[in-house]
Amino acid sequence: IDEEVMKIIEASMASEEPDYFRAAGYYFENDKDLKQALTWATKAVEANPSAYYMMLLKAKIEYKLGDKAAGKASAEKTIELAETAKNADYVALGKKLIIENK
Repeated sequence: IDEEVMKIIEASMASEEPDYFRAAGYYFENDKDLKQALTWATKAVEANPSAYYMMLLKAKIEYKLGDKAAGKASAEKTIELAETAKNADYVALGKKLIIENK
């Protein structure tokens, strides 16, 4: 399955509208190249600046890379965006992520 997914990601990245968020999520969840995952997560957030769920993924990747300052900043932004969108679940997820990575 991994080989097929990697082919899909490769094709997506070569397309005019790459799915950066899903590619970053797959890399994060499967312990692949986290620096590449962060690059894609950053591009996803840049294209969708109010997407709190994308910002949360970026925060998780930053924390997993050991960049606590960046992870915390992204988690705080997740909370801010989720509060604006009135999504209590993502507010809680952002707060939990910060606590888990102190």
